[in-house]
Amino acid sequence: FYYILIIESLPDFMIINLFRFFICNYLIVKNYHIKNPGKLEKNRILKFITFKNLKYNISDIIKSNNPKKIFIETLEDLSDNGNNILFFIHCMNLFFT
Repeated sequence: FYYILIIESLPDFMIINLFRFFICNYLIVKNYHIKNPGKLEKNRILKFITFKNLKYNISDIIKSNNPKKIFIETLEDLSDNGNNILFFIHCMNLFFT
């Protein structure tokens, strides 16, 4: 619930920047996983991430009047695997530290 409270209290420009940071990290890890599948097997979170195409991209959230809705829908789409959400929480911690 702590992370939901953080997301709900962020202004739109911070939501856009957090979304951009998360998507970039997600795509970097996804492309790295394709090229080097053996190296990520040692990481207990990354080896269980189910990589799939994202519902929205960065340009969608920038153009939107409600970026929080796009951000939440993207997370809901990725929530079929709990490790995807753990990866998001890790990215969120990195974003704010």
